Amino acid sequence: MAASAIAVATIMVGAASAAAAGPDRVAEAPAAALASCSGESCRGKVAAEQGCAADAYQVAGVAVEDVPPGAPPAPHALLYYSPACDAAYGYYWSGNDGDQSNILVQTLYPYGGAPLPEDEIGYPSRGRNTFYTKMVPWGFSIRVCIRPLPNGNDKCTEWR
Repeated sequence: MAASAIAVATIMVGAASAAAAGPDRVAEAPAAALASCSGESCRGKVAAEQGCAADAYQVAGVAVEDVPPGAPPAPHALLYYSPACDAAYGYYWSGNDGDQSNILVQTLYPYGGAPLPEDEIGYPSRGRNTFYTKMVPWGFSIRVCIRPLPNGNDKCTEWR
């Protein structure tokens, strides 16, 4: 019994000195900023400014066109959800100098119903561009669309 107690003490001391040694120590991730809005109160606000980007993750995405393997990526839009804020927002990227598109965040009441007054918010884009849309509450049906200009067909994520 005494030998096993000494072995446990040796392991604990060795682990403590290894943790204090420095270069191999893994730093803890910084605490996520507290969200300053939730649901409807996030509507029209910027996720990063409200503490909503820290926990957000991608729930859907759509590209303007399919590209073959090895080709540069096509302009695309992603839909992000923040659990802390119970809100969603879109992300758009284009590496094409000649790109002209409207990026749309569309919302409807869940399970159908009449469109909301702000059921479609458009963000014009020209050339190489990266941006995030403003947020909408997650409790609605939501999708992000790319509308190539001047007369392109909308490419949208599925309704969420």
